[in-house]
Amino acid sequence: MTSRPLRVLLILGTSTGGIGQHVVRALAEAAPSRILVVSRKSGADSLATCTAEQAGKSEIYHLRTDITDPDAMRTLASDITARFGALASIYHCAGEVGSGLLMQR
Repeated sequence: MTSRPLRVLLILGTSTGGIGQHVVRALAEAAPSRILVVSRKSGADSLATCTAEQAGKSEIYHLRTDITDPDAMRTLASDITARFGALASIYHCAGEVGSGLLMQR
């Protein structure tokens, strides 16, 4: 029996402890995956809430990049393709939380 390769998932914006970290945990628990977490801060900060038990059979990698920098993103895309292959999904979770409802602005 041959094992299937892990799907590669890219998650942007997980460093502030908001929705991105919840997305990482949910995806890690849902199915074995190779999860690439991208943020400007250190990996320890952005992955603090995803324990080894929650990650299950998923592999979680932290990639430190400023997603507002087009050149950095082009480099990141090339590096990801070379190291991990094609992406199955991209989740954009960057943004500010806690500043009120969008409808109230």
